[in-house]
Amino acid sequence: MCGRHGGIMSLENMNDHESMSAKVDRKRLEEQNEHLRHALAKKESVDQARTNYIAQMVRNIRIPMNTITGTVAIARKNVDDSKRLGECLDKIEFAGLQLTELIGKITDMSELSDRVMVLEEKPFMLKDELKLVADSFMARAKCKAITLRVTADEIVHEHLQGDKGRIGQVIGNLITNAVNYTMPGGTVDVTVREVHTFRDGMSLFCFEVADTGVGMATEFLQNMYQPFVLADDPRISREQGVGLGLSIVLRLVRMMSGDISVVSEPGVGTKFTVMLHIKHYTPQGNPTPIWNSGPVVNNLAGKRMLVAEDNELNAEVIKELLEQHGVVVDRAENGIRVLDMLYEKEDDYYDCILMDVQMPVMNGYEATHKIRRSERPDLHRIPIIAMTADAFSGDIRSAKNAGMDEHMAKPVNVMELMEVFLRVLK
Repeated sequence: MCGRHGGIMSLENMNDHESMSAKVDRKRLEEQNEHLRHALAKKESVDQARTNYIAQMVRNIRIPMNTITGTVAIARKNVDDSKRLGECLDKIEFAGLQLTELIGKITDMSELSDRVMVLEEKPFMLKDELKLVADSFMARAKCKAITLRVTADEIVHEHLQGDKGRIGQVIGNLITNAVNYTMPGGTVDVTVREVHTFRDGMSLFCFEVADTGVGMATEFLQNMYQPFVLADDPRISREQGVGLGLSIVLRLVRMMSGDISVVSEPGVGTKFTVMLHIKHYTPQGNPTPIWNSGPVVNNLAGKRMLVAEDNELNAEVIKELLEQHGVVVDRAENGIRVLDMLYEKEDDYYDCILMDVQMPVMNGYEATHKIRRSERPDLHRIPIIAMTADAFSGDIRSAKNAGMDEHMAKPVNVMELMEVFLRVLK
């Protein structure tokens, strides 16, 4: 009995064990299914975000492209009307600037998202950079009848060291928003103060961008740093922005270990405050600010530049623009031709080389490498400026590693190019 009873009890225990095992298996299966559902939902969310991203990009590209193609058609019908033709050219230029700004923001977002952007540590003068940034917005502000003011009186250390381009980009993006969301007759004030100096050769700077614009609602403030988020205000055209500026600003400020805050009230205005620690720099001698060095055209007239560019239209454009400023231009269609033209001339014939990177036969990197390894001493010191559509941080490092002195991304702004040209010649 006991044996049979014991056997029966063992069978019941076995059944209980199997039942428990089945429950564990079902729970594990449910957990796996839940994990798969979560992974699928995440993938669908990523796919939808990617689709929305592409759709938004296409939309923001089509708008200025429509302006360009439509305005060209209008211009062709009014070639004898100089006033109408001038208006068309202004609109085409503005649409081109919109495209350039969009491309720059896409590039920045890609680098920031992939964490491949590297900050530079270079000497610069803060007031020069502020003036450069502010001047680029003066025409747009004037067009909207907005007063743009810059105050930088409370700065003790003017010579600093850091990534002036990224600092300028932060301020520039905030000014862009302020101008876009301020109605005609309003004001935008940019104020920079050096609020504290540390013993380790560093100061804390406060950058403020305040406007008397439409302001932002509390709900929008919670999401304003998200990509492609635009304030919904019937008084403001959605064509004025793409919704990437503030997202880039936040990421850059964090990358520079800074802080950003905002105060805004609908109908009153908005004030952004950025706090950044920036290193001091002690210059050698007594450098003259570029902005006080006189008209660029007078400084560059008669200078000789060798332009390496394989695209016929790009070469024609850059040659014409430079010659308008008195620069003597020769063109080479590839790296081999660059080397030939350099060796055909006497030492120090060319003052600078403007080097495309992606060229047939021999690319710009290889040509630069050979120039720097030449037996001619003048080719070791001739300034070489990369002029390329490759605009990521890695591309800039590649240009510097190849022996180039500066990097400029296409499309090239001729005045910025002249400033770079002047700087490398110094």
